Amino acid sequence: MCCAPCPLGAPSPLFVVTCSFSEWMRSSKKAYSSREELVLRRGIFAANLAKIQQHNAEGHSWTMAVNQFADLTADEFKAKFASSLR
Repeated sequence: MCCAPCPLGAPSPLFVVTCSFSEWMRSSKKAYSSREELVLRRGIFAANLAKIQQHNAEGHSWTMAVNQFADLTADEFKAKFASSLR
């Protein structure tokens, strides 16, 4: 799941998100042009991950998962990929 074992027992939510984001960046071959962009995208990833986990915990008939769009807001996704559907 994560980059390294947590030395103090159970990992904090921030540790889990940071490691999950780092692993996702590696597997998705993502890179950002600045530290500010990285921090912004990690925050969006964290919000999307929380949405995914909440949805899956509710027991719906379908599950959500992290994908290549996990660093985009809903508005960014719509602007980039759904604009031609209007």
